[in-house]
Amino acid sequence: VLPSGKVSASAYRRGTNYLQGFANVGDFAGTFGVGIKDRAELFGSFLVDTRVERDLRPIFINDLKVGGILDRYPRANEGWEGDNLGDFYVGAKINLLSEYRQNPAAVALRGLIKVPTGKLEDGVSTGKADFAIDFLASKEVGEKVDVAGFAGYEWRGEAEGLEAPDGAFRWGAGASFPSRSRLRGTLEAHGF
Repeated sequence: VLPSGKVSASAYRRGTNYLQGFANVGDFAGTFGVGIKDRAELFGSFLVDTRVERDLRPIFINDLKVGGILDRYPRANEGWEGDNLGDFYVGAKINLLSEYRQNPAAVALRGLIKVPTGKLEDGVSTGKADFAIDFLASKEVGEKVDVAGFAGYEWRGEAEGLEAPDGAFRWGAGASFPSRSRLRGTLEAHGF
C-alpha cells in the first residue's frame, strides 16, 4: 500500500496466451495508485488498447480442448481483433499488517471492479462488469527482492446470449527486484 498522499503510475504491454483458439490477448495499459492514510490505496488500470489474435484455423472447431470461445472475449471470432479500447479496472486495497509497522510481512485485502469500457461487438470484452476480492501477502527478502502472492474469488458478468463461467478462484505470485531501486524488474504468474 502506498504511503498517504503518494502517487504511483506505470505503462506496460501484457501478453496472455490461451489454449482455446491458440489465442493471444495483448493489452497496452496505464495504471495509477494513490495512497490514503498509510493503510489504504485507490488504484486503477485502463487497457487503452486490447488486441485478440486467434491462430486456430478454422477459427472454431469441434474440439473441447482448443476449439471454443474465450470466455472473457466471447465475440472474438476473427483471426485478428486489433487496436480496440479495452476495459477499465478500479479498486481499493486495505493494509492489515505492514513491514513498515514492524510486522513480519505485509497482508492486505483488495476489492476490484471491472468497468466494461471495451465493446463486446469488438471482441475485446464481455460488455459486463466483474467484481473480485483478494487476500494478499508480500515480504521483502534480504533488502533485494519483494515477493508477493494473492488468492481470491471473481464474480464475472456474462455476455448477452452466451453461457460462460460466472465465477472463478483467482491466484497469483510474483517478484520485484531490486526492491530498493526506482527502476525495477518484475516477474509474475497468475491464473483462474
